[in-house]
Amino acid sequence: MEEIKEFALRSQAAGKVSASIGTLFARGLPGLLGEDLSGRAGEGDFLASSARSPEGPFLDMVGKALELGGRQAALSDQLANLSAGIGKPLKALEAAANGMPFYDAALRPTAFFEALADGKIAYASPWRRGALDFDESIIGHGDLARMAVGGSPVKVAQARDVAELARRQEERVKRVGDRTMTQIVAAYRRHQGDPAEQQRVITNLIVQAREKGANITANQVRSAIRNAEVPAATRAVRQAPRQLRPGLSELEAGVVERGGSP
Repeated sequence: MEEIKEFALRSQAAGKVSASIGTLFARGLPGLLGEDLSGRAGEGDFLASSARSPEGPFLDMVGKALELGGRQAALSDQLANLSAGIGKPLKALEAAANGMPFYDAALRPTAFFEALADGKIAYASPWRRGALDFDESIIGHGDLARMAVGGSPVKVAQARDVAELARRQEERVKRVGDRTMTQIVAAYRRHQGDPAEQQRVITNLIVQAREKGANITANQVRSAIRNAEVPAATRAVRQAPRQLRPGLSELEAGVVERGGSP
């Protein structure tokens, strides 16, 4: 399904008729009319960060409420988790008011209604520290109205597909980079007695990683080799914020000098 979504996105970006075929497979027939109903088959509403919990909707709701609370999510997000019929209209209202909390309509009415009238949209994500999910470049007020009553415009779903595709590609490149750095450290240790061979192997690993999209720099290689020769506790102390290092260094020294003894 992810491949089909990517196919639809790439076809649409190229202006190809095949984009409609991809949308049909990824979103169903309503997708051709601009409405995404595919989420009703398991992905849940706008708050769902993964497929619905196998433990059932109640525990799923409680789990999300706890996570949202831990993230200090807005009241509208908690209400949408409890009841989409209450929370989604409020979420849409906040988005139309540039992300201002809906209760500012009573507390700061002038600012709130000025924000409603300026034409801008700020649909924030409760899962990413309030970062912007959509603005007026992606959705219009008509889309917000559809989302308020449970609709899901296809372009909203596609914008999420682009973000998910970017995350997947970033994760893939990171895995390539992590694997390459591990191989570089192993090559450094294996060929310590032969600097020329050591350099040749490490260079080949860097070239192969770059061909796969991972840009390994000389500074990263030097840092990985230095870290490979430093114990984890010492490395963690050195990488801690400066104001925390003195106390942590004292703890590390205690382990070195009196580890296992009073």
